[in-house]
Amino acid sequence: ACAGDDGDTDASASVSASQTGASGLATSQGASDSDSDSDSTSGSGSASESSATETGSTTSDSTTTTDATTTDSTTTDATTDGSTTTGPLTTGDSSTTAMTTDPTTTTTTDSGTDSGGMCVECNVTLDSTQSSSFVALQGTEFMGFATLEGDKIIYALDEVGPGRVIYTADTNILYKEVTDCPLWEWLGDSGDQLPKVLSFGRNLCGGLGNNLANYPDLTYAGASMPAQYVNNPAQLAADYDVVIYCTIAGTSDAEAQTVVDFVSVHGGGLYLASEYFGFLSQADVDRINTIGNPLGVDFQTTNLDWGQANGEIGFACFPLPQ
Repeated sequence: ACAGDDGDTDASASVSASQTGASGLATSQGASDSDSDSDSTSGSGSASESSATETGSTTSDSTTTTDATTTDSTTTDATTDGSTTTGPLTTGDSSTTAMTTDPTTTTTTDSGTDSGGMCVECNVTLDSTQSSSFVALQGTEFMGFATLEGDKIIYALDEVGPGRVIYTADTNILYKEVTDCPLWEWLGDSGDQLPKVLSFGRNLCGGLGNNLANYPDLTYAGASMPAQYVNNPAQLAADYDVVIYCTIAGTSDAEAQTVVDFVSVHGGGLYLASEYFGFLSQADVDRINTIGNPLGVDFQTTNLDWGQANGEIGFACFPLPQ
């Protein structure tokens, strides 16, 4: 969910992992999360959920480096355990799909993948609130993923050609992951250093409702990609390790294609972020899919039940960044 959300109804979460030899654990917790957000550009929408009102916003094209602070108040309680989830998640005629029989998950299978010692056992913990979801397109197999409401995927990690992608259907998650994995270093392929990040799109990418304002090396460019990078993904990859995009309807086709090429041709890292439908418009969802579809996912016009869901994705063999 994004800034301005509030509520206390528990939602369920489950997790699964594949490819890298992962095990998963999830619990559901009740919580509230409050931030603020406003939007005055095209593609904005509003929704009310559990007496919460949210409006999106964007900023100008001028490039600024974030140094603002955000305020977040969260309480958790009532942890429950449930059934198991098995993976991996793939698509196609001979695919297998993660299956859940209860609201929360306690274990997943371990594929035991061995990458010759170039990996580490670790966990990624998520605190998701109101969210949309996405699906894997044919041929896509996630390294790991988390779900709400049974099989609705809200978060996933993937490798696309030479690049790497984290998909999230809730912008509150951005830089709020609790992890001992080299998650951001893997995303940026930046060795033991945090990657240099350019973010653009809806102003949620500037730190509203999440923790991006505290990221040490992030430049928020506003609603649009800086002009010098449009149709020039090679220069974008030379200057930045990771791009974060928060969907907004006004993003041009050229900007979207530049992001796709940044990942699939030049080996960049992408954090692709959506939000729940009702806050986002159909045009916003269509726009993120001009990036998501070529990379192997399709974001849905879903608005999952309000509530705090805590999920942990356990990796037996998370790839070490190079």
